[in-house]
Amino acid sequence: MKMILSVCGLFFLISFSAFAGQVGYSGVIDDLPLMPKMIEKTEDSIVFDAPGGRIVETSAEIKANVAAVSEFYADALPALGWEPISSSGFIRDNEILKISSERKENITVVHFSLAPFSGGNL
Repeated sequence: MKMILSVCGLFFLISFSAFAGQVGYSGVIDDLPLMPKMIEKTEDSIVFDAPGGRIVETSAEIKANVAAVSEFYADALPALGWEPISSSGFIRDNEILKISSERKENITVVHFSLAPFSGGNL
């Protein structure tokens, strides 16, 4: 019985590690998850720290349709404290995150924009 529990525990750890390794995070926006197989284009990123907060823009590419990208972020971001305010906008603390996607051939380019929330930039 002890052997079976040990094997089951080992299987769980291996499975969890494999799953956890599939979801990466942005190298530019803290705790912004990237979809599995999404490639962030950090060379195109803009980061600006202002007295009112940070302004960050980055993009990523993935071979998935726009609807799949929207669904992923609609599910993933609320678990990280982001409140949806529109189909492509989320707010947390004093920041607003906007996500837009465009299809280019068989790749979806996803643009992320993070800025201080002023109440008027919805």
